[in-house]
Amino acid sequence: EDLFHFCVDIAQIIPVKVTEAPHYRRVLAMRAALSESGEDWIKRLNPGLLYYELRNQFDNLGIGPKINQATDRATTKRPPLAINAGNGFAFVSHRGDVCPSGFLPISAGNVRLEPLSVIYKTSELFKSLRDMTTLSGKCGRCEFNGVCGGSRSRAFGANNDTNSDDPSCNYVPGTFQI
Repeated sequence: EDLFHFCVDIAQIIPVKVTEAPHYRRVLAMRAALSESGEDWIKRLNPGLLYYELRNQFDNLGIGPKINQATDRATTKRPPLAINAGNGFAFVSHRGDVCPSGFLPISAGNVRLEPLSVIYKTSELFKSLRDMTTLSGKCGRCEFNGVCGGSRSRAFGANNDTNSDDPSCNYVPGTFQI
């Protein structure tokens, strides 16, 4: 969480792109909601020591405005796209196998046998990954699954189920209210 808060701050100064980190979009949405309501995100979300260490290290570099001068804004230089494995993204291997991502090596078809667009639009795997109602456990209950959705790759790696919980998420669904 601390690293994501730092990324939100940095993204107000320089473009930030995260990979396989859908939780960043949740943190950005939470911070934007608090900013819009006039609430102090630091008091509400209580970032830990790592956040302050990263912020101070960046400020000490002297390469841009100090982060504490930018934290009030709810905008970023490069808004994150709501892309997850199989949802706005596909990976094609050197053999032509089409997977939801390079981190989720489950083949949904092969471009040597059918067009990529057909595989992306019609494969059960890709359709399931785009349907947030199929998520189970904590991710299924989470009010942020439309902007986050968790890492389907980590869910599969930990539980052998692309629709299960993302084990790296610390958020408890239903605990954030404006």
